[in-house]
Amino acid sequence: MSEPIKLKITRAGLGACFDARVNGIDLKLKTMKFSSEGFESVSNDERTSLPNVVYESMVASGGIEMGSNTLRIFSVIDAPVELIVRSLAIYTEDGVLFAIASVPQGHLFRFFPQVSFVLSLGMTLSTGFLENIQIVTDENSALAMALISQHESSANPHPQYQNQLNDHQDQIDDIVLYVDGIHNRVGALETLTNGLVDQLNQLQTQVGVFPRIIMAGVVGHNSGDGWYDIMRPQGKTYDFTDPKYAIVTSHEARSLDARIVRRHVDKFSLYINVSDYYSGGDNTRRVNYVVIQIAP
Repeated sequence: MSEPIKLKITRAGLGACFDARVNGIDLKLKTMKFSSEGFESVSNDERTSLPNVVYESMVASGGIEMGSNTLRIFSVIDAPVELIVRSLAIYTEDGVLFAIASVPQGHLFRFFPQVSFVLSLGMTLSTGFLENIQIVTDENSALAMALISQHESSANPHPQYQNQLNDHQDQIDDIVLYVDGIHNRVGALETLTNGLVDQLNQLQTQVGVFPRIIMAGVVGHNSGDGWYDIMRPQGKTYDFTDPKYAIVTSHEARSLDARIVRRHVDKFSLYINVSDYYSGGDNTRRVNYVVIQIAP
């Protein structure tokens, strides 16, 4: 689809936000549901449930960007059969329909069997509501999200590419040639592929559920040369001077000539030098990041 998915808060979700704020408790977002039925979604929608649900998934990861008042949610879908999705919904831990997105015509996307579908959603809310929202994550998806989030932010996100990379090292060359035939940028994608292989080899040596995602977001949608601060989430006590925490950056169509990372107790400071060498109509200066915990 060409249009972005536009999440809209429901009346029930708005009421749950008010209740959480008044009572001083957290509103926990946990589940995503997908439907084959399409309709015109509106803000403050009176629906309390999503009709014709064809698939459900847990929220794999997420976080709050207080600077932009943005709620970000990630999920990994492994559908057993091919499914057409025309609407989706986010539910709280208590089963309240918090937000919906739908189209009256066409569909949002399709799920295919044996292909992991990575879904990334963003939603802007007022600061007062965001302070009481908590993301309930699926710890079993933490390792996959640390790898897929980096690949998803590239100019050519292909879930089947990541699956083949995990299955066998020899399949990487075939994937690079496939992408080259579509986008004619084999040089840039070979660099990205080698970086993903190195990170995968490092992550496979870890034990248990590590690495675990701490936070993820966008350094800048139009990043220029300079220093950027990635602040520790409010209310958390992570010490980013501890080497068990790592920050990984990824860029879209343009390249990064230089990256410098400085550790502080409550933040990472990044120096980014974005190159315009690879230019084109679809290129941007957007730079993304994910902070992970690589050891207990």
